Amino acid sequence: MIDDAFPLFTIITTTIALSYVACRASRLLQRLGVVMLVIAAGILLGNLGVVPQGGEVYDPMITYLIPLSIALLLFRLDFRELRMLRSSLLLYYCVGAIGSIVGGIVAWALFGERLGDAARLTGQLTASYIGGGENAVAVAEALGLRQDNPNLFSAAFAADNIVTAMWMIVGLTAPIGFSRFFSNEISQEQLEAAKEHSTPFTAAAFLPSCFYSLTIASLIVWVSMQLALPVKAYAALHQIRWLQFNTSILWVTTLALVIAQTPLRKHLQVAYSLGMLFFLYFFFSMGAVSSISEIMRLGPTVFAFTLTVVGVHAIIILIVGRLTRGDMAAIFIASQCNIGGPGTAVALAEANNWPHMIVPSILLGVLGYAIANYIGIMVAQLLW
Repeated sequence: MIDDAFPLFTIITTTIALSYVACRASRLLQRLGVVMLVIAAGILLGNLGVVPQGGEVYDPMITYLIPLSIALLLFRLDFRELRMLRSSLLLYYCVGAIGSIVGGIVAWALFGERLGDAARLTGQLTASYIGGGENAVAVAEALGLRQDNPNLFSAAFAADNIVTAMWMIVGLTAPIGFSRFFSNEISQEQLEAAKEHSTPFTAAAFLPSCFYSLTIASLIVWVSMQLALPVKAYAALHQIRWLQFNTSILWVTTLALVIAQTPLRKHLQVAYSLGMLFFLYFFFSMGAVSSISEIMRLGPTVFAFTLTVVGVHAIIILIVGRLTRGDMAAIFIASQCNIGGPGTAVALAEANNWPHMIVPSILLGVLGYAIANYIGIMVAQLLW
């Protein structure tokens, strides 16, 4: 097993690079997208024992890289740009988010007594299926689930990855399997309206933008960690149970969103790309710690719990889409932004030849990153 830092870094970097090569070489793999390939490679190498599955190896990544990446990605979300999205797309995204919340509560009601930490697990999975896997880890870290019950966290994480991949496959087959239920026509107006109008970006501006982005993101993470300390101390002193968790990720989210609405945003052009670069390392580690044996050891309950959340989400968004006569692209892209985040949503848009959905996928996906932490923690506190 390779567990030294630099060889492990080399393996992860090489895996990411080969995933891009594979996507360019194969149309089938291109439909899956780089994110799913990196996660799958992590699962394979982790379960074969090539790279460690122990969470402690990846602790620095979870502790520092995730909040840093979330801040970088949120710099992309200018709330004024949400006006360019069609109202139906926002509707389906909100319906999907509600579906994930309802699904989490249903799963908690059905399987909660069999799991010792059902409330915190519900918060983790609700965050995952509104924003993405990074939100799941951030919320599990904030609620203390990863530290207090690492076996349950790891098993749920593995189940999360598998169910996310299953829903991605459903989305990829949507033009075939759901064509008689939803329209798949794309108008010229939709294609024009969805084009991203960006300012020219020169190579000379690249390095300064990198350092501006990293500096502001790092300051936000550091300040958030400092702000979280007195909040936690105050909650412990006055025995405010619902506030006794690590609030730093909520501070990171809030401060990054504030910065994204200011003129500073024009100097942070590469922030989103940097955030996605860091997240690809996280995606590999997310796959590597997904132990199939851990799922088997804990039994089918965790997998059934996870599958129920996504199943209820799917039922609700598809029924609403059918009743409102929605178009297929809007429904499945909104759903994929909920379940897998912007990386998998963009891959789905490209694979299904929905070019008008690429930019909306990014905006909706980043919106998910912004709200998932709040909602996941809120749901956990309500059920705890």
